[in-house]
Amino acid sequence: MIHELGQVAARSIRHLDDIWHTCACKYYPGPHGRPLAFHWGLHQVTTNRITRLWFGSRAKSTAAEAMRPEFKAYAEQIIKNCQALAQSLLSRGFRLVTGGTDNHLLLVDLRSYNENLTGATAETWLHDAGIVVNKNLIPYDPRTASEPSGVRIGTPALTTRGLKEEHLCRIGQWIDQVLQSGGDAKVVSNIRNETAELCRAFPVPM
Repeated sequence: MIHELGQVAARSIRHLDDIWHTCACKYYPGPHGRPLAFHWGLHQVTTNRITRLWFGSRAKSTAAEAMRPEFKAYAEQIIKNCQALAQSLLSRGFRLVTGGTDNHLLLVDLRSYNENLTGATAETWLHDAGIVVNKNLIPYDPRTASEPSGVRIGTPALTTRGLKEEHLCRIGQWIDQVLQSGGDAKVVSNIRNETAELCRAFPVPM
């Protein structure tokens, strides 16, 4: 639940688990802390020791933030952005392990796009172009964890900057261009200039 509790708190997705242990600095985004959350129906059977189990005092303010209407809109935009990126990648021949997304993450299987391309290589090329992804194993991956077949991409940080669906479609195009080029230095440099320009237009909010 580390990644999804923000969406559950904002009611952007529904989760059926009764108790969640998560991290306050992932999805919210917020300070470092370790909140323990539980379904309200369990309130009568949990002790005060459990209900106060927050490893980091500022995590309580993060939970309060998640109750605000602005956070709900932010959580919903994260999902919209991720779905826009998913469609952009699918239209360019990438395969998503789950076929799409209903949250803030994508797991991309690179084998159908380029059977010789590993997640580690894609991560390096994209990083050089100003696009941060994580190499990631896919289910039943025949490769090793250091050279996996997939990459993982998330949209919370981009949404925090204020990016919308049209920007994520453009990022999908950039990802395709970098990987299609085989990490060509000129292509990577051109995309890096474009990503830098986009970041300047949408700075990290203070």
